[in-house]
Amino acid sequence: MSMDIIQFSHLKEVQSLDKMIKKHLDIIQEQSARRDYIVKIRHTRETEKEGLLIESKDHTASINQFEKELFDWEKKLEKALEQLPMAKSEQQINALQKEQSMAEENVEHLQDKILSLLEEQEILESKIEECISFLKGSKLTLDTIDKEILEVTQVEQNEIDKYEIRIKALLEDVPDTLKLSFLKARKKHRFNQPLSRVMQGGCEKCRFILDKMTQSRIELLQTVEVCSQCERLLIPYNA
Repeated sequence: MSMDIIQFSHLKEVQSLDKMIKKHLDIIQEQSARRDYIVKIRHTRETEKEGLLIESKDHTASINQFEKELFDWEKKLEKALEQLPMAKSEQQINALQKEQSMAEENVEHLQDKILSLLEEQEILESKIEECISFLKGSKLTLDTIDKEILEVTQVEQNEIDKYEIRIKALLEDVPDTLKLSFLKARKKHRFNQPLSRVMQGGCEKCRFILDKMTQSRIELLQTVEVCSQCERLLIPYNA
């Protein structure tokens, strides 16, 4: 296998280009995070709206039920009041008065209950309208962000594509054995330096110590070695 220092320079340039690619990918990710934030808030408000609609439906059902009961008790009260003047005995009077009192108590209780539910229903409907308004406005915001993301992504991706073309050209000038070892290290450490110099008897990145013979062969460009500990491709100190 024939190697020279220029080939390691190519790999170092690939490593540097990968760092540049990472910056562009981070910008794209930041844009996506903006969108994710809006989507998350919209999901929360949508869930809130659905819960409020269910609660509003339950309130409406309760109001309808209480209004039906109120109507029945009002009829009973009306009937008791009509029959009271026609009562012919104290027993009938007492019974009708008891019925009147019970009816009045239930009518008052149901009226209070219905009024309270109507007030709560008004609050619920206001909250539902707020959710609907927010969802409508945030949809417009989301559409705007989507357009911005598309524009930014296209610009950043164009820059990434240029770097990728350069990387492909650089790797074509690297021997297969060296290239495969680098690509394996790059797969694991692409944005965290897949290359590591041999320094002070070991791997510069993780400090794993190498035997003297391996150190010498790496420095003389006689072997391709990957760090046993961090799996980075080891390169000569002066590469």
